Amino acid sequence: MALPQNLRVKGSNFPMVEAITLSTVGEASLAMKAIVLAVVGMGITIAVYGTVALIVKADDFGVALASRNRPWSAIGRGIVHTMPLVLSTLRAYPKTPERLNVM
Repeated sequence: MALPQNLRVKGSNFPMVEAITLSTVGEASLAMKAIVLAVVGMGITIAVYGTVALIVKADDFGVALASRNRPWSAIGRGIVHTMPLVLSTLRAYPKTPERLNVM
């Protein structure tokens, strides 16, 4: 099922999630639809910020593991050495013309 043009946003899947959520609620009351959308929105927000927090704290976790005994220290050093590559990869993706000319 294709989304209507007014629900499509370039580079974002969240309007699609909201449209699917509304379609599954069906003939519920307006208050129930608002509650369901609020819960889904909060869930998406928590998931996104949680993922960012995990990425940011992964380096600290690696440092903490590196100070322990083997094999944890090797795993910690691996995390610390890998995180710059992970962060630079995340920063570089996606390089589309729409996202490069934001200003």
